[in-house]
Amino acid sequence: KNITVAILSTIAKVAVIFLVVVFIYKVAGTAYDFGYAIFADEPMSSGTGREVTVSITEGKTAKDIGEILESKGLVEDATIFWLQNLLSSHKDELKPGMYTLNTSMTPTEIMEIMSAEDETEEEE
Repeated sequence: KNITVAILSTIAKVAVIFLVVVFIYKVAGTAYDFGYAIFADEPMSSGTGREVTVSITEGKTAKDIGEILESKGLVEDATIFWLQNLLSSHKDELKPGMYTLNTSMTPTEIMEIMSAEDETEEEE
């Protein structure tokens, strides 16, 4: 009877250790993917892409702008765009206006256009 209890106890410990390792692996993979997306600065499409006109009104935050860009297919994730903006030299510099952007542009290129001095329509 003691041997059976010892074997079951060992199996339970191994199972718990296995689940903890799998959990850590999944969390680490998700964290890596999120971090990679922030710093990779990749466009939505390669090649020539497609042009999209975006209207940004006064008072929009970087998070709001990210949501607009995500809905237009210019960035993959609004939260990632917001974080990229926070970490960029364009923080608090995005301006309202009409912009002609392209799906082949990186988030940094989009931020450069949206923070340029001329607030009228910009082209790539």
